[in-house]
Amino acid sequence: MLTFKEFLNKIIIKKIKRKDLMVKLQLGHEEFNGVDAITMSRWFNGVTTPSLYRQLLICELTNCKKQYFELIEHPKIPVTLENSMSNFTTQFDSIYHELLRDTKQNEIYTINTTNINSREITHPFMKHINAKRKLINYMDDHNIKYSTTFFITGQKKDKLVNSYIFTHTRSDLVFKALNIPASSYNPKDSLYFGLGFYRCSSDHEVLFGLVLNHLVHKHLDVQNLFIVCRGLKSMLWLECFGAEQVSIIEASNKMGNIYLYTISTQKILSNPVIITHIKKYWNTYLTLTNNCQ
Repeated sequence: MLTFKEFLNKIIIKKIKRKDLMVKLQLGHEEFNGVDAITMSRWFNGVTTPSLYRQLLICELTNCKKQYFELIEHPKIPVTLENSMSNFTTQFDSIYHELLRDTKQNEIYTINTTNINSREITHPFMKHINAKRKLINYMDDHNIKYSTTFFITGQKKDKLVNSYIFTHTRSDLVFKALNIPASSYNPKDSLYFGLGFYRCSSDHEVLFGLVLNHLVHKHLDVQNLFIVCRGLKSMLWLECFGAEQVSIIEASNKMGNIYLYTISTQKILSNPVIITHIKKYWNTYLTLTNNCQ
C-alpha cells in the first residue's frame, strides 16, 4: 500500500509533469485555485498532504481513480467515528429485521430506472408514509419523469427486494413537492439519497458502499448531497459526519419522524470512514455495473 506522497511520485508523475499537473488542477476545479508550486512541492515531499477530497479530485483529473483505490493505504479512522458507525448499523440487526430475512440466496444487483417505474420497488416499504404519496401526486400532476438508480439485495429474476438504497439528481423536485424552502440550499446542484430500507446490517454495509461508489464514479462534481433518514441513531450518525438538518419531512407515530439532511460533497468525501468504505466496495461496484452494461 502507498502513502499519497508515494502515489504522487510513483503513479501520477508518470502520467503528467509536475508543472503541467498544477495547471491542470487550477483549470480543472475551483478547489485548486490557490494551489501554487510551493504547495505542490510540499505534497510531493510529504511535508503536507491534501485532504481526502482533494486527493480524489487529483485522481479524477489525472484519470488515476482506479489505481488510487487499489493502491493507496487506508486512512486512519478515529475511534469515535468507528463507534458511531457501529451504533448506527447494529439497529438493522434487530429481531424484527431477522424475521424478514428470506431463505433464498441473497444477491446484489442494480437497476437504472425512472421515478415512475421504481414505485413497484418502494411501495411495499413506503406505503404508509404520507410524504411518499405527496411526492407521487406532485410528479403525476406535473407529468414529471426522471432517472433514478437503485442498489438492491434480493432476487433480480423474481423481483424480490429485501433491502435497497436509491439516488437521483432531482432534489429540486423533492423540495417543491414537499414545500421545503430552498432559499438556504442549492438542490439543483446535488445528489438526493432517498429513504432506504435494510433487512440487516450486512445489507446496509454493501449497499451503502455501492451508492458511495456511484457518487464517486458518476457524480463527483455535485456540490452537495441531500439524505433522507429515520430515527435518532441515523440522525446522530449523519451529524457526526457534519451533516445539517434541513427539514422534518414527516412526523409519524407509526413510522417515526423522517428527516432531510444536507452535507457538502467536499465534507463527506474528506471523511476517512467514507473513503475506506468506498475502497472496500470499489471492485464490487465495478463488477456489478460492468455486468449491467
